Amino acid sequence: MSKKQDNNEQINNFTIEKAIDNIDDKDNKKVIYKALWENNDFFKNKNIKVQKVFYPRYSVYSKNSYAFQIEDGKGNIIENKNISKNDIFKYICEKLIKLFGITNKKRFEEKLSEVCGGSGSEQRNITKLHSSSLCALLFFYNVSDKNTLTLKIDSKEIIFKDALFEFQNIVIEGRKPSNVDVVLFGKDNDGKKVILFLESKFSEYLDVSKQFDLGLDYLEKYSNIYNDDNLKNINLCIYRENGIPKIVLKNKKGKIEKYNRIRVIKDADAMYIEGIKQIISHYIGINNLLSGNLCKNNTEKLKELYDFLSDDKKENYTKEKLKKILNDDNTKIYLGEILFDFYNMNINDKEDFEEDFNNYCEKYKSLSEILNPLNNKIKVLAKPFKYSLFKDNERKIEKKIKEYYRLK
Repeated sequence: MSKKQDNNEQINNFTIEKAIDNIDDKDNKKVIYKALWENNDFFKNKNIKVQKVFYPRYSVYSKNSYAFQIEDGKGNIIENKNISKNDIFKYICEKLIKLFGITNKKRFEEKLSEVCGGSGSEQRNITKLHSSSLCALLFFYNVSDKNTLTLKIDSKEIIFKDALFEFQNIVIEGRKPSNVDVVLFGKDNDGKKVILFLESKFSEYLDVSKQFDLGLDYLEKYSNIYNDDNLKNINLCIYRENGIPKIVLKNKKGKIEKYNRIRVIKDADAMYIEGIKQIISHYIGINNLLSGNLCKNNTEKLKELYDFLSDDKKENYTKEKLKKILNDDNTKIYLGEILFDFYNMNINDKEDFEEDFNNYCEKYKSLSEILNPLNNKIKVLAKPFKYSLFKDNERKIEKKIKEYYRLK
């Protein structure tokens, strides 16, 4: 066997059973993959193969992460390291449509294009079995006038009729924007227009850490959020080493920036603090959107947002008009999360999943109490939504999607 053939067999053409066997027992993904996809009818009697995920940052294939295997038009396997190339999109789209029995193909392709068009490298992530972006896409892509989604917010039923994906907002000028997974458009019982910015989490919240690096410019510009009085409420604090911010090498070109660190006060309180940081960034980004500081990369989605909000469809879109409508009393803006609640699915060993879910929700609620007094125009929901809400939801959701996530 040639070296090329040997390498190919080590990274491609895995059955789901073989993939699960290869995952390190110490990794959370083993538990997740077994719980959801071992002996799952979705994979039975089909030639569904998976391949190892390539991480370009380290130029290695992961031992514990797998993606759906994608083929080109001639049946050749596209290695995961090449999956982000533009000409691969059509093959990803065809594969996902076939795997999940997607009926509204045109709508799915349009929304998949939105997901993969952001700055979050989602074309690489969207094929991962445990992708939060894939989960959000599959459950929200077909929210429309004919297939509405009803959610209860502030004791009112909101009927959502449209969705955008990977909505970008400015957090710090010159840095990468925040990418909100889903933005839902709807109306409440009183006829007020509602925009729900929604961050999707599949299994990320199960990963805990004790600290994260925070750019000094975040700390200086948003000290009303990033201060010890606020962070202590979620068992976090800011620290400097010997009174001096940590110096880190930013990139290979030698650019150096000062960083501060956020850490948990007690090791036992380790949590998914990257998720906390992300929600803060989304909150800041929405604030910038309301102030008229708009992300240039978001032009088409901003126009769609304007069209949804504007009562006069003949009006030409301008930033000033969008800002005015966003801040109007008849527009309600929410920021929330939706988590994949494993313990509500048809799986075994649910107790540990529920504990991790509740622990993150507790920290998330404390964060909402910190952010909500800062701007009465944006409301951060105190409680995340759960993906199990789609179990008995009247919306049309393809059978294969429910089967894949054990929602049946």
